[in-house]
Amino acid sequence: MYGWLYTDENSDAGFTFSKGSPIFSGSVGVDLNYDPSLRIEFEVAHISPSKVKFNDDWDSKLHADVGYTGYVINFIPYFKMGDTVNFDLILGLGAASMSFSDSDEYDYLNMESGDIAFAANIGIGLDIKVSDNISFTPEARYRLLLTTIKYDIDIPYMGHTELKDNTFLMHNFQFMVGIKYTF
Repeated sequence: MYGWLYTDENSDAGFTFSKGSPIFSGSVGVDLNYDPSLRIEFEVAHISPSKVKFNDDWDSKLHADVGYTGYVINFIPYFKMGDTVNFDLILGLGAASMSFSDSDEYDYLNMESGDIAFAANIGIGLDIKVSDNISFTPEARYRLLLTTIKYDIDIPYMGHTELKDNTFLMHNFQFMVGIKYTF
């Protein structure tokens, strides 16, 4: 997962972070089962909060706990490549519940995230039929989350600035492997 915090002072400035965490995802959907066809799914994906370290030229000691639970409706047109294999395109829109907290009491930059983020994803995948009801589904997805962050700077012996709203963009590239059961 990668993230940027865009500040008002300079449009090119910001903080970036990266972390690796497992993603747990589940979905339920309806398949129209034509050729080409469309599957519509409601997906819930969860990345548990874990410590991330922000990187920036002037400060590399900023830490936070970052995670989210995403709620996305995926539109998945698919194309039959054979009797047992389909090629999927994945397009999704929704929202995410953010978990973002400043985890280091000694940081001089205090941050608070908005509770809700805009979420979108795009991807490709395969649907490989193993039996009449079970399929193996390897996928590659790009997921984007956009919210606001409020932050203030606490400078020793000088006080602190007021909270400011800034744009916070998180995105990740996911490789997912799943099992689909069809009724």
